[in-house]
Amino acid sequence: MLFLSGGWSTAQHSNLPICTAQNEQLFPDIVSDGNRGAIIAWMDARNGNRDVFIQRIDAKGKILWKEDGIAICQLPGSQGWPILIPVSDNNGTIIVWRDSRNGNPDLYAQRIDINGTELWEKNGIPICQNLASQDDPKAIADGEDGVIVVWEDWRNNRQDLFAQRVNGKGEAIWSIDGVAVYDGEGDQYDPSLTTDQTGGAIFAWWDISTPEWRVFSQRISADGRKLWPERGLTVCEANGNQGGPSVISDGSSGAFIVWSDYRNDPAIFTTSDLYAQRINA
Repeated sequence: MLFLSGGWSTAQHSNLPICTAQNEQLFPDIVSDGNRGAIIAWMDARNGNRDVFIQRIDAKGKILWKEDGIAICQLPGSQGWPILIPVSDNNGTIIVWRDSRNGNPDLYAQRIDINGTELWEKNGIPICQNLASQDDPKAIADGEDGVIVVWEDWRNNRQDLFAQRVNGKGEAIWSIDGVAVYDGEGDQYDPSLTTDQTGGAIFAWWDISTPEWRVFSQRISADGRKLWPERGLTVCEANGNQGGPSVISDGSSGAFIVWSDYRNDPAIFTTSDLYAQRINA
């Protein structure tokens, strides 16, 4: 069962049930609906396998869509780990999820309007369905009712990073199955992204292609071109390891990046500090 704790009751045992269907509901995500309510998505096992469902509530806690949620995708295989992205006109949301309908883990997306109606192809449009595995997606709004998604990708027999931009009509703007954010030696982990305020995005990740872990960044334009060095901009070259970066826009087409840092850890991986950097456009 999935419950959303809210301000509708002062009794902690009387929260608002979002879905009480059989089996389990897991990994919820939530965004504002732009009308003082919220939209919630989750992974759902009511049908035996894993599917994706979605629900909307208003400010008073009233369920606005179908009881126990609307099914976004119920195809064979597993669908789950949804990510919700608000759209700029407050008319619903875009949802991105991991999907094994083709056997290997792929990424799909759907747009839902404020009434719970699917606006794109039934069961979602593919973000990436390369024969290799795609994992750990992150997504942001592109500022034009579309979405930019980044993920870890094994198409080159190592863990690289790829990204895709989809417009508000559900059309992929960048190359089929995405453009490479980084596709060099070693493995790249935990991508994070933020808007560059011009329809593109700034990405950050950590890399183990060097003897010590390093944090890198890349900017990709609205039309899918790398704007910084081909292998990414090195954010930190201090001794020790750095990892787990998060990135946010600085409001001027650049970004702030923060990460865990072991430069002051003589015992290795026992004491982590936090460091940050600002990168201009």
